[in-house]
Amino acid sequence: GHNIGGGLKRRLFAPMVKTQEMLDVLMEPPEFILAESYAAVLKTIALAILYGPVLPISYGIALLGLTSTYWSDKFMALRRCQKPIRTRNKATTSVVNTINVLTIVQLFVSFFVFFNAEMPGYFIGSLIMWLSYNFFPVKRLLGIKRDEALED
Repeated sequence: GHNIGGGLKRRLFAPMVKTQEMLDVLMEPPEFILAESYAAVLKTIALAILYGPVLPISYGIALLGLTSTYWSDKFMALRRCQKPIRTRNKATTSVVNTINVLTIVQLFVSFFVFFNAEMPGYFIGSLIMWLSYNFFPVKRLLGIKRDEALED
């Protein structure tokens, strides 16, 4: 979230502070909580996946929401907040795994709800794409590696 009251609090209370330590605490920028940002993004994606088969515009709405979240979080993280705590990719891996599970669940739900016996290719093609994305070593073939030196 955005810390709207932080600037107001600093302006009001800074003249009344008695010690340097209290002033340092007051002037310290708010924390950027990466887990909250990931939770909001995951919620947006999950809702788009949930409502996508019956309301296709939800994908576009989710894209707009994710774009605005990206730019506002980027501004807050780079300009207004403290440096996020290093998580060693634990949270990112959890989000990616959850999205993978959500996509296969959506595929099976849409198969059972909207199955058309004349067109089984949609389900089979989607299942092949999901399996190849999750089990085919695309990153290794393209030479994509994590560079831990760039993470800090």
